[in-house]
Amino acid sequence: MQFTAADTGKMYRFQVLASNYEGFKISNTGTFIIATIPDKPPTTPVLDVSQSDGEKLKVSIGEFLTAQNGGADIVSYEIQVDDGNNGPFTTVLGGIDSYTLDSEVTITQGIIKGKQYRLRYRAINLIGTGPWSDMTYVVASTFPKAPPKPVYTFVDNTKLDLLFIETQDDGGSTFLPTIFTSMKALMVLPITRYLHMMVIQWYSLLT
Repeated sequence: MQFTAADTGKMYRFQVLASNYEGFKISNTGTFIIATIPDKPPTTPVLDVSQSDGEKLKVSIGEFLTAQNGGADIVSYEIQVDDGNNGPFTTVLGGIDSYTLDSEVTITQGIIKGKQYRLRYRAINLIGTGPWSDMTYVVASTFPKAPPKPVYTFVDNTKLDLLFIETQDDGGSTFLPTIFTSMKALMVLPITRYLHMMVIQWYSLLT
């Protein structure tokens, strides 16, 4: 028999008949679906920043559309993470030996603050496993520790010199250069009532 793309997703039943001069016998029914493996996932794993920190990563994946499942229902997803050193991947959810349709997982084992991890996933249907998604790169990090409050080193009626001290804990992530540029630019300011209010408002935003 020959099939076309229009037959994808259809299920067929077959029986075989054996006969001789005495009569015939019919086999049990065999059921087959016309399908192929799932498509490559259209999205990458997504990190839930609000639920992740330097000790755990909460990751979710997108739902497969019917047109992407290869013609057969998705029976499992598989999510993998590497070792944080561009090394081998480890399955943290689902897979061939542990079917699950869960679309999110919290990874805690082996997570080290400040390390960058690669994440990927794929879908599995009755025919087999689909290709891996593109990778997401995430850093195990959290909010930095609050820096010491700014102090002034000199003040008179014309000038205010401010000293900003960096925090001792970056939370596992690199500081944004733009913040440091702004901080350095504010270290020496001609003082007026308007500029003084700008300094107060700017600091309030940071804290």
